[in-house]
Amino acid sequence: MADLLSATLDSAVDPATAKRYRVWLHALGYLTRDDGVDELTRKGRRLVVATDRLTSSGADRDAAPESGTESTAGSSPDAEPPPPAADRRMGTDVDRETLERDLRARYDDVCVLCGDRRQRGPEAGHAVVHYLMPPAPPHDGPVTPANALVVCPNHRADLDYGR
Repeated sequence: MADLLSATLDSAVDPATAKRYRVWLHALGYLTRDDGVDELTRKGRRLVVATDRLTSSGADRDAAPESGTESTAGSSPDAEPPPPAADRRMGTDVDRETLERDLRARYDDVCVLCGDRRQRGPEAGHAVVHYLMPPAPPHDGPVTPANALVVCPNHRADLDYGR
């Protein structure tokens, strides 16, 4: 655990700190320990996937070209084609759907207000994303994780009606 944290944080981590992280990850349900071996739970794997999506989205597109060469769309056989016109026209909707899906996965469909997880099926949960400042006019709030809450349907109704 200390080696993994050291590699992730780019600095040396003492065993006591690593143990505290492991205890928290276990308490939150992201990690199990069996015969001295730490393993991610299903919830932990979902968190890793959601975190990777949120932190790496656009990282490849924003990277500067290497070795002073200019990159243009279609200049190499591996280059991604430009998005279809529908995606360009509705870019905010696509980004909003991605953000909402990733946030629900990150929180495992658990309401941040009451801690309840509604069941949609044996393995699937149900939660909705509520924006503190609505993205629609006249408010035009940002579609960012800082403006969004994952909530159960009951709390979504309470927030919508100001209760």
